[in-house]
Amino acid sequence: MVRKKILDAIVLSSTFGEEIEFIVNFLDSVILNCSKIKEYYLVQPVLVFELKEKEKCRKIREIFSKKDFPIKPLLLINKNSRGFPACLNYGIANTNSEFILRLDTDDRLEEDRIKKQLDFMKKFSLDMSSGNMNDLSGKELRYPTNRFGLSLVTALGACPIAHPSICIRRYIFNPYNEKLNRCEDVELWIRLFISEGFKWRGLDSSLTKYSIKRASEKSGENALYQIKIRASYSLRLIFASFILILGIFPNLIRIFDSNNLLLNLRRRF
Repeated sequence: MVRKKILDAIVLSSTFGEEIEFIVNFLDSVILNCSKIKEYYLVQPVLVFELKEKEKCRKIREIFSKKDFPIKPLLLINKNSRGFPACLNYGIANTNSEFILRLDTDDRLEEDRIKKQLDFMKKFSLDMSSGNMNDLSGKELRYPTNRFGLSLVTALGACPIAHPSICIRRYIFNPYNEKLNRCEDVELWIRLFISEGFKWRGLDSSLTKYSIKRASEKSGENALYQIKIRASYSLRLIFASFILILGIFPNLIRIFDSNNLLLNLRRRF
């Protein structure tokens, strides 16, 4: 694919097999938000379809070709693989932008979100930021803004980052694990937050209008996937910690061993 001019950001989404009218309404909403800040940032909605929905993609392209919008959505068809994480990875691999914002098709951007979050990312030179969300009744769903809160929420078994609120620099973005059908975001957060030098801060304001319907429907399945992911990383980290801590004791001996017995022993191997 020929890549276009580098954008400031993309708003990345994939579909759950929704009807055409639903998707068009979603894209109309995102385009409106992007258009309002085009004097400050060039941002484009990017929506990725699976190959089986190529006809739906074609019809939506036709609809937007007739709309007089200053910004057009980029509609991609993932011809390589299937699944939600795979579609997100395809969208990332086939676009250019400095930043990536995530949004699901049943959620909506708060009116000032894009500019506020991009300003925030640049002001503090962050790798990623996130924030709160409002449900459709107007109730604010609050999320951590610092590492302590992040650790506390994680320890309580919840997801500490609202994925429809994130903005992340492209160069730091590790691909989603395509083997996961659920909680691919949780697994990505773990990988990022245990990496060295990762810079994140949360905004203490609502960035997304969030629909709780899907989250409620898949709550049990998400819990099962979270258990598997947490157990997998815990075992890896415990094993690594054991090895690192065990290595402290020989080094303590070396401090007081003027004959360098351990160092001479090491050189024999």
